[in-house]
Amino acid sequence: MPLNRFAGQASGVLGAIKGALKKADQAVGGWLPGGGIPSPITRALRGASDSAASGAMNALPDRVNLFGRYVTGLGNKGLALDRTTLNSLRAATEQQPVGKRKLSAEEGQRVASSLFDMDPGMEQHLRSGASKFKGTPLGEAILSRLQEMDQFRAGKLTHAAPQYEILQQHGPGIPVSGPVNPYANPSIGKDVTQTLGRYTAEVGEQGVRIRDRYDMQNEYEDPDLISGKIQPRKAINEIRKIWDPTLGMKSFGEESERGNGYSQQEFSQAGKSPTASPMTQLGRAVLYALPVKPSPYEIDVVIPWERK
Repeated sequence: MPLNRFAGQASGVLGAIKGALKKADQAVGGWLPGGGIPSPITRALRGASDSAASGAMNALPDRVNLFGRYVTGLGNKGLALDRTTLNSLRAATEQQPVGKRKLSAEEGQRVASSLFDMDPGMEQHLRSGASKFKGTPLGEAILSRLQEMDQFRAGKLTHAAPQYEILQQHGPGIPVSGPVNPYANPSIGKDVTQTLGRYTAEVGEQGVRIRDRYDMQNEYEDPDLISGKIQPRKAINEIRKIWDPTLGMKSFGEESERGNGYSQQEFSQAGKSPTASPMTQLGRAVLYALPVKPSPYEIDVVIPWERK
């Protein structure tokens, strides 16, 4: 028998034996040696290890807890966020209640007139610009605005007069379902912007459900950040940005707009900002410095209504 034919048959027999052993090991719960299925003891040890790691992570500040799970691959196993963070996440979904008041025809016309009021000098400047930029998107936009204004003055644009006045009401906000972008609201603090950032809320009977995918892959981040490649120059540059934010997206070695001096004032301001933080820069530096491709994970938590 040719040697290669014998080797092929032997390989097939060994594969069949290995498959049968694996099935048998699955049937008995992983107790067979060499079956490839973790035994109950192994699974228990792994579970205990994950539990211990999760407990240690939960003892850290939430933004460090979430980031650490991202880098280490622990993910959402046993994740528990601080009550203050949960309350802030729920509060960020709230919107102030609004009301409306019916306007009379005269009031509506006054409001509409104010929308088309324009300084004569500015109007002349726009008419000149419409002619200068004729045929371009900018010129067409200016011309459209001027035409609306002319039509209103001629009484031909009656739909411009609003029928209701929107009234901002006082009182507690009301949680609303939908996407939440805390960066668009300066009143939302670091408990939100430096933990989940943008997320989705669903208001239900049990409370507000928060869902998010924790990762650092978005339109604002450098794709190299999560590539798993060691990039010491970018890591060093991130650390420099802590006290020199003028570096922006400059590469390592490029001069900043004001030199390389340390600014205690800018460092202090960054620590108070809801978006710029020394911890955020350090986190990016860690990702650039380690040969680790971080593992995104899902966050799905229901924040119950507070009991009165």
